[in-house]
Amino acid sequence: MCRECVESLAALAAGSSRCAVCGRFAVVSLAGFCDECPGQSWPFVFNRASFPYEGRARETVHQLKYHGRRHLASFMAGLMLKTFQAEEGYLKAELLVPVPMGRERLRERRFNQAELLAAALGGLSGLPAAKVLVRARETPPQTGLSRAQRRRNMAGAFAVASRSESFVRGRTVVVVDDVFTTGSTMASAARALKRAGAGRVLGLTFAGGNR
Repeated sequence: MCRECVESLAALAAGSSRCAVCGRFAVVSLAGFCDECPGQSWPFVFNRASFPYEGRARETVHQLKYHGRRHLASFMAGLMLKTFQAEEGYLKAELLVPVPMGRERLRERRFNQAELLAAALGGLSGLPAAKVLVRARETPPQTGLSRAQRRRNMAGAFAVASRSESFVRGRTVVVVDDVFTTGSTMASAARALKRAGAGRVLGLTFAGGNR
């Protein structure tokens, strides 16, 4: 990407406040939480996003997902690595796990952006990236759904493949995705990993929604 675009991304995150739990860019309380998280029981310890899901960050995600610019995954992972290295909570991370995509969408897109990001991040961080999560059922796209509809849509959507349960048991796992919006996808993935015996589940995304 050109220097102007990189600087535009940096400006998005500069001075933005983020929730200490969900990582969304929001007006936070003195304790560092958004207005939703104190009353929310997330199955993950925390999520961090590198940029607000707007402007150049949103455009970058769209170029990767909808225009097939797969080379952007390495660039995005490099920026996510900075977020990863800046957060002490990731120090004991042992495994990167991408959010799986439904078969129909994978057939249309021909790649899973979360897998590309996890693989690139694994190469940069030295952590293994493993596709241990599978779709337990197909779900309609989340676009256009309300917060409550998104949660119902993603409830029970994922499972850990039986052959991978021993691989995640007791480990600190980082779920990797492109965007954290309402948290319904991340929460569903984390619940599946916890059911399979994962010790701690954290989240890491390129972009996070604004509250």
